[in-house]
Amino acid sequence: MQQAVFSPDGSLVLAAAGSGKAYVWRWRDGKQVASLSEPFGFDGAVFGPGGRLAALPADDGTIRLWDWRAGRVVGVLNPGDEQRAVEFSRDGRLLAAQDEDGSVRIWDWRRQRVLAKLDAHSATGSPNAIALSPDGRFLATAGQLGAAVWDWRARRVLWVKTAIDQYGYSAVAFSRDGREVAVSESDDDAVHLWDWRRARQVAVLREGEGSVGLAVSPNGCLVATAGYDPWARVWAPPLSGCRRS
Repeated sequence: MQQAVFSPDGSLVLAAAGSGKAYVWRWRDGKQVASLSEPFGFDGAVFGPGGRLAALPADDGTIRLWDWRAGRVVGVLNPGDEQRAVEFSRDGRLLAAQDEDGSVRIWDWRRQRVLAKLDAHSATGSPNAIALSPDGRFLATAGQLGAAVWDWRARRVLWVKTAIDQYGYSAVAFSRDGREVAVSESDDDAVHLWDWRRARQVAVLREGEGSVGLAVSPNGCLVATAGYDPWARVWAPPLSGCRRS
């Protein structure tokens, strides 16, 4: 499998394979609830808000938008270049897509219109990961040279953190309110949390061996990390957008 992601409510897993197959699983009982197929291999996968829609970038340079319950494609975006990552905004209006050459496009996917194209390679090297802030105003990119936060409408870099080694950053995520950004630094075995507006480090989460993945919980209180060892860790760092029930 190329990638596996949870649905917004956490009940489903969408797994995409380079062979051109993607599957939706109800992970608690292990039941497969959908199977999607394309003649071209998938390079990634992401659920849209609400979990009804799934976006899957294909090897032919398109992004297929699937109603996975109905098993049919409801839209096709054609950037023209192979896509390495896709990300919806929380409200579902925007879709960010990372090209193989390091640029990132922000789409109004319903109208199939590109709202902005950013040369992310200039700030972070070819991105390994991208993230949209919860309000959709900002884009974060993470790559071999560092991490950055963009005002994508103005096509302007607002914050940059240069990588400390040749491996750079492998993952990035915003906090619930968008004030902090978390970046995963592989060689440092850690996730660094930054108040990016103030250029102030909030916390460092020490992963066991090579931090390569991270996610922020929906309530904004927890950060999950995963590395090369056989463990996933859940942290409760000081995040400004935390809403504890």
